[in-house]
Amino acid sequence: MGYTEESDPLVLSSRSSFRDKRCGRGVLTALVISFGLLSIVFLACFLYFAALYSEATKGTPPWLQDPASDQVLETYLYNGVTSDATVCSLIGGHVINVLNGSAMDAAVATVLCVGVANFHSAGIGGGSFLMHFDSKTKQVATFDYRETAPANASRDMFNGLPSNASTAGGLAIAVPGEVAGLHLAHSRFGRLPWRQVVAPVSQLLRNGQRVTKPLADAMASKFDELPSDGPYAELKLWMVNPATGRIYASGEVLRDEKLAATMDRIAEDPASFYNGSLADDIVQEMSDVGAILGAKDLRSYRPSEPAPISATLPRSRLRLHSMPPPCSGAVLGFILGILDGYDTRPEVKQQLDSYATFLHRVIEAFKFGYAKRSALGDADFVNVTALVTNLTSESYAAEARARITDDATHDVNYYGPSFEWPSDHGTTHVSLVDSEGNSVVVTSTINEYFGSKVKGPKTGILYNNEMDDFSVPNRTNSYDLPPSESNFIQPGKRPMSSMSPVFVTDVDSGELRYIGGGAGGSLITTAVAYVLARQIYLNETVKEATDAFRLHHQLVPNYIMYFNYTSKAQEEMLSALGRKGHQWKLEDSHSVVEMMHRLADGSWQASGDFRKPSKPAGY
Repeated sequence: MGYTEESDPLVLSSRSSFRDKRCGRGVLTALVISFGLLSIVFLACFLYFAALYSEATKGTPPWLQDPASDQVLETYLYNGVTSDATVCSLIGGHVINVLNGSAMDAAVATVLCVGVANFHSAGIGGGSFLMHFDSKTKQVATFDYRETAPANASRDMFNGLPSNASTAGGLAIAVPGEVAGLHLAHSRFGRLPWRQVVAPVSQLLRNGQRVTKPLADAMASKFDELPSDGPYAELKLWMVNPATGRIYASGEVLRDEKLAATMDRIAEDPASFYNGSLADDIVQEMSDVGAILGAKDLRSYRPSEPAPISATLPRSRLRLHSMPPPCSGAVLGFILGILDGYDTRPEVKQQLDSYATFLHRVIEAFKFGYAKRSALGDADFVNVTALVTNLTSESYAAEARARITDDATHDVNYYGPSFEWPSDHGTTHVSLVDSEGNSVVVTSTINEYFGSKVKGPKTGILYNNEMDDFSVPNRTNSYDLPPSESNFIQPGKRPMSSMSPVFVTDVDSGELRYIGGGAGGSLITTAVAYVLARQIYLNETVKEATDAFRLHHQLVPNYIMYFNYTSKAQEEMLSALGRKGHQWKLEDSHSVVEMMHRLADGSWQASGDFRKPSKPAGY
């Protein structure tokens, strides 16, 4: 098309300038009037919504004016699935409601899906703790398929090495247990063929998933740290969208053909992960990055089925069921056992002093719990029977409760810690119940964001950095606490973990009341205890308890950790706790809790956690 004056911006501009001189005053007048009208409308809207908020909080004390999240409290009559990835909750719901699968069928599909949707936190290169509740027998079965130290590992293996040797690269990788554990649990309680419950995840990988915001944020935070060559090159390349040449953004479609092909192989023959062609590929990938994990480690890996532990909450007429060490179920039971001895009622929230005392007691229980955690370790290597028995007993909880002073907190040594403990990281959690009332809770991890940062160039597997969860000899922390010998590295040993999957049942009927768990490394145990405590003792819904501002204390360092959002409620409570001697610090990290509550009519309520937004699914 040739030149025309009608397409020349300079000509059009000169023509319009003549008209503008004649009508400029009119346009200006119109603009002034329009702006005035818009201002009036905006002010009216502001006043209207301010009035609504004022009415909603009218009579509400400032320490309770915690803004509700946009997460929805869902009620399901028959079944439900909650995870930290909406697409995975939907897949789990589909397995139950469309394929007529069991709770375990749905759990396998959902957990494998979460390892894709939140690739930075979990996956088949990691491990989990899983619990199953049988609604007919009221029995709890547990599966520990946490990662184990390779046969060539030793307690001093990181001495003299760079500080990141246990967090990135080949030496950081422990033997993955995810595939073996899920397959074993499915063989016990699955109803559908294994191949059928794995297939949706292969399809998701091949057809493409929309990148979740947590995954996009994790990529953005780690991309610049990764070299473009060497063992981390595959992961860095995976983070780049080939369509844009930039890091994947939230909502963009990501496909992973390599991992899809590996998932197909697992669907056909899960044992091949440990002894077969897939195992051969894994061993080669380990050799290429200088790992000590070899073929013998894979062949000898076995998930365990330990006896569950339980703690009775007599005042509440509830019983808590969880898993023994290296899981932190005993610590969770101890914390709630301490709190159950108080005559706490929902009305305590109406007075600042009584509410602050409730939270103070919660924090003090956290501190006593974490003091005892430091002596725990893998029960197959360390005799922790007596300590676990104490932590789950009413009398031991009563002794700790008697040492809590309502008007003051204390220094670290007051709580009786024995050892220093490392901080663990990452994780995801899934809670679900099927139409027959059977339930599964499972917490999965590869430890830190993107684990060892090693992504197999052939298998597509992202491998864990679980070796960093062991304690390191000859290192005393700033509180002069020595490292925990119970958690030193030994071949075949599982490192201690904060993961705390839980069932809470009615003491009299044996029926489930709460199911749940959390993600967030060292923050998990306190987060699960906190959300449960708010429901049990303050009579809050699962959404209210999950939304509430969250506090964490792990004794060392000796201050309250609070997290990445502020509210009037939070400010009021921190000030009140400060008057009892507490100090506090804002932290960037956070915990995520995925919990469900069974109501008196048999229906289930669930709500995602806004800290890692997702929606539950069910019917």
